[in-house]
Amino acid sequence: MIYLINKNTDPCLNHAIEEFFLRDTKEDVYSLWRNEKTLLLGKNQDVYQEIDIPEAQKRNIQIVRRLSGGGTVYTDPSNMQYTFIARGRTF
Repeated sequence: MIYLINKNTDPCLNHAIEEFFLRDTKEDVYSLWRNEKTLLLGKNQDVYQEIDIPEAQKRNIQIVRRLSGGGTVYTDPSNMQYTFIARGRTF
């Protein structure tokens, strides 16, 4: 298993790292990470329905789409996030 404590807070890089682990590794992965102020959209969300874009820009909140589904969530450095990828098993 790959264990990663990612100290980077750039949401674009963090989600690219997550996608790399999902697509390009064969090992199980457990990673802890945080983002700067970010609105994370699920893969099927309509950004114009979910987010007040001018307000997000005014508040310097980044908007990033994640690979997984679900609704839009707000994250910032006070929020710890995790990635857990288990190959070939269900929990």
